[in-house]
Amino acid sequence: MNSDLKNIIGSNIRSFRKKKHHETVTSLSKIIGVSQPTVSDWETGKKMPRADNIKKIANHWQISTSQLLTNYQKLNNLDKLIADHIDDNFTTKEINDILNYIDLIKRAH
Repeated sequence: MNSDLKNIIGSNIRSFRKKKHHETVTSLSKIIGVSQPTVSDWETGKKMPRADNIKKIANHWQISTSQLLTNYQKLNNLDKLIADHIDDNFTTKEINDILNYIDLIKRAH
């Protein structure tokens, strides 16, 4: 799941950065306080941003952390409902646990 989550987060960061906020890797890296290669590694799924950086990005774009952590394209209505209720008070581990639980339920059906 960790690899999947890295790819989901990376894809969401890239998508939000390019399509919705028209930012460059350089400008985002300066705002978050990391290097350009670090942002690039996040976007390609090579590395996972730390929880504090996920929160910084979400705060900068005024979105919830769940919007960065969720692959909305693969969700059904129940999954979307759950994802929409994940807020910034959840830790990365708690979100991983929730996503793992959702996967477990899907495999059982």
